[in-house]
Amino acid sequence: MSRTDDFDQGRAGLNDTDRSVIDFERQNPGRGQGGAKQKAIRETFGQSDVSYYQHLNRLTNHPEAHKYDAQTMKRVQRVAAGKQPPRGPQAWGM
Repeated sequence: MSRTDDFDQGRAGLNDTDRSVIDFERQNPGRGQGGAKQKAIRETFGQSDVSYYQHLNRLTNHPEAHKYDAQTMKRVQRVAAGKQPPRGPQAWGM
C-alpha cells in the first residue's frame, strides 16, 4: 500500500510534507495580495497553488491534522465551506 493510500484512508499519521503545508498555512493565511502567496507556494513546495490547496483541503479530513493544529484546520474548513456552490432549492432561487 502506498503512502497516498494510507493518507486517503486516514490510517497513517502526518508526514513531513503534511506538517509543512499546515505550518505554511498557519503563517500565511488567506490568498495573499498580488500573487505573493502563490509565488511562496511555488518556491517552498515546488508545486502550483492549485495542488497546494488540494493537499490542504484533503488534510481537513485527516484527524491527525486537526490534532496537529486544530485552529488552522478549522479555519481552512470554514473558508472552504464558504466557497461551496449553493445546493438544493437555494441553488435554483427557491
